[in-house]
Amino acid sequence: MVLTVGSLGGFYTYDFLRTDVIEGVYLENLSLGKLKRDAVIQRLQEYLEPRLQEPINFEADGVVGTLTAAELGYGFDYAKMADQALRAGRTGNWFLQRAARRRILKEGLFIRPQVTVDREKFQRALEPLREKTQVEPVSAQWEVLPDRRQVKLIPAQPGQTIDYDRLALLVTELLKQAPPYSVSLPFREIKPRLDTEEAVNLGITEVVASYRTYFSPSNTSRVKNIRLAAESIDNKILLPGEVLSFNRLTGPRLPESGYEEAPVIINGELVPGVGGGVCQVSTTLYNAAVLANLTILERNKHSLPSAYVGLGRDATVYYDYLDLKIHNETVRPVLIKAIVGRDYIEVLILGKWVYDWRVQIEVEDLETIPPVWTERYDPSLEPGQRVIEKEAMPGRKVRVWKKYVGPGGVVSREILSVDTYQPINGVVRVGSMPKN
Repeated sequence: MVLTVGSLGGFYTYDFLRTDVIEGVYLENLSLGKLKRDAVIQRLQEYLEPRLQEPINFEADGVVGTLTAAELGYGFDYAKMADQALRAGRTGNWFLQRAARRRILKEGLFIRPQVTVDREKFQRALEPLREKTQVEPVSAQWEVLPDRRQVKLIPAQPGQTIDYDRLALLVTELLKQAPPYSVSLPFREIKPRLDTEEAVNLGITEVVASYRTYFSPSNTSRVKNIRLAAESIDNKILLPGEVLSFNRLTGPRLPESGYEEAPVIINGELVPGVGGGVCQVSTTLYNAAVLANLTILERNKHSLPSAYVGLGRDATVYYDYLDLKIHNETVRPVLIKAIVGRDYIEVLILGKWVYDWRVQIEVEDLETIPPVWTERYDPSLEPGQRVIEKEAMPGRKVRVWKKYVGPGGVVSREILSVDTYQPINGVVRVGSMPKN
């Protein structure tokens, strides 16, 4: 009896001191019993590694792409699975372990694959699928009706993009079973910048002011610059108390941004420059903003009169130096619409007019400044012959009024600006020496 008890004790002691996996432990139908840790890892790798090379079909109204788990950055944590197998039947006291081992031997213990994923590689690999399946959201917007007074609200439309978190979980679960693999792409909603309810709450119901200037469609570079700048300010919402900076909205006028070389006014001269034409956009916006009773915090005139707008009504800009800044000091939000036609740009201010008067702009001519002519001797000309080399243009000084006009006439008025445009001096070539 003593020998028998001793033998059984020795057997159980040996059984509990073993360093291999107990019998009855499986991964799916793969037996891991009686294997030491390194052998378990090797067996698991041989069994699971082929799954990483199996194609996974991604479906969204049909198959839209195929990738392998390896391409997606997936792998298996073999060490973790080996440790899990080795722990089977080895927790608790001697009696609990003995009961667990009997149960495992009888019923089996099935560990599951431990899946890992490199999330950066996962998202990079899915980028082509994202581009193919993503739907961009469309914000609520206002359509200006043909009468240029009424507006129509067009509801927002949400977009969709791949839900990476859900997809990662779905692929993880796929790899825990045998191939073949296919998965329906899960999507999450992309909310529009402005949804329909928010748009309704803004209370924008009409065109409160508009202004239009014209250009020559033949100067394609200038027209392109006008379109780019107009796109930058189009659909900009200005809430009560907010300040609009034209330069901040449009950004630097650089070739990298798509701007091209076109005539600009610099130091009283019309010269080529990148972004020529942008000042016509700022000028058109300036006039519309004044008519909408918005407050002008900064506005700068050109050194020369502009061909597309009257004196005192221009607003030049130069990035990071001269800006147009508009403050919405009214009690309601406004929205800026910039529409570029074949030969015009029109800026409309949308909102809700709550006053019983309208704004008008009046320009008062204060002074004409005569130019100076310079004569230059030209020996190639006959005596007394005169040829204009540079045409002169008189300067002007004007006062610009902002008038508030009600049903009974002018309610009040205030000065917007007093602007002086220096004359352009002329040069004439003569065929005899000028007299002292």
